[in-house]
Amino acid sequence: MVRSDYIRRVFTQGHGLDLTMTKPEKDQFSIEVHQSITGIDADTWDRCANPPWRPYNPFVAHAFLKALETSGSAVAETGWLGQHMQLKSGDGETIAVMP
Repeated sequence: MVRSDYIRRVFTQGHGLDLTMTKPEKDQFSIEVHQSITGIDADTWDRCANPPWRPYNPFVAHAFLKALETSGSAVAETGWLGQHMQLKSGDGETIAVMP
């Protein structure tokens, strides 16, 4: 679910993650944590979670995770704590997601 080519290049250049609440500089990163998958745009999520060069995995698709949440299958009462993570570059581009 990570654009590994980008992450590999970033970390080999010695950049780290910016976990502050301030707007990151262009060469920094920020992580947003969403309690519901609906907090992340479906197209953005699916571009990272199911890139075209990898086999499609329906279990990480935005629609599947949303269906789990809206049906009540993946909620606090069933032991699920939504913490969907979105890694963004300093210019706001989503470069990785994690359910």
